Amino acid sequence: MERYWFKAKRYGYGWTPATWEGWVVFLVWLVAFIRLTAFFSVQMQISGPGNVYWYVPLVFLITGALVWVSWAKGEPARWRWGEKD
Repeated sequence: MERYWFKAKRYGYGWTPATWEGWVVFLVWLVAFIRLTAFFSVQMQISGPGNVYWYVPLVFLITGALVWVSWAKGEPARWRWGEKD
């Protein structure tokens, strides 16, 4: 039996980290998000808002990667509302 890195949330749709591998994936995403935000914040101060157009696509890219890994290594996704049926 394969061990899930992410468990399904109890309420709503999505996942939360369940193993150390899941936490590593989440922390890598968090560090990448913080670094991107800090980098583009400095870029905006130096050269104005012109370079910020890359920020949103890059955030979508890293978030998409997080969702893909969660989907591939997590419990099957479905809407949940409380305890299992």
